[in-house]
Amino acid sequence: MSQALYVQSRSKLTRDKLLAALARLLESHDLDSISIKDITAEAGCSVGAFYTHFQDKQQMLGELYQAYVTERGGLTGSFLRPDQWSGLSLAGVVAKLVSLTLAEYDQRGGLFRAFRAYREQLSAQDERDHMSLLYQGVQEILAPRLTHLENPTQAADFAFFAITSVGQAALVDRGRHADYLQLDRQTVQAQLVKMIVAYLGEPTE
Repeated sequence: MSQALYVQSRSKLTRDKLLAALARLLESHDLDSISIKDITAEAGCSVGAFYTHFQDKQQMLGELYQAYVTERGGLTGSFLRPDQWSGLSLAGVVAKLVSLTLAEYDQRGGLFRAFRAYREQLSAQDERDHMSLLYQGVQEILAPRLTHLENPTQAADFAFFAITSVGQAALVDRGRHADYLQLDRQTVQAQLVKMIVAYLGEPTE
């Protein structure tokens, strides 16, 4: 490896370490309470290294968000592939939708909270485009299993809206109700599956 490539590689490694450090810290702290020193200590880097790569925490959060959007696009494509859902009953599809959605919220709740505040500063067109694609995909997965209902597409939309809304309220925003309501992921998942399956109803065939 040439000297230039070596330096470039080391620089990217340092940048990635700093971004990963902020992502970890966001799981237990909000962005305003995290200092530059907190980030560099978590990453094992110097404050000088931070300012070599970033102007401030907002720039870091923006890069984390763009990386997440890119990653999520690939995951969504995989998530919506028909072969991922073939052979599953309606209850099986609901259980898988709930499980995958809650896993994302549970594992990256801090990032979701930070991104929500960040998106408020943007037009967030990428978020709307993503959600439109996601809802369309869920329609294609659920609606063929809802022919016993008058409006399968609307039912699929509402079911997924309920899954994402309850998931965010219970896991991403768990700090808001921690004093009076303890909800772990397993409990939320079990109860949410029951609720959605009851709402959609099992086909009579």
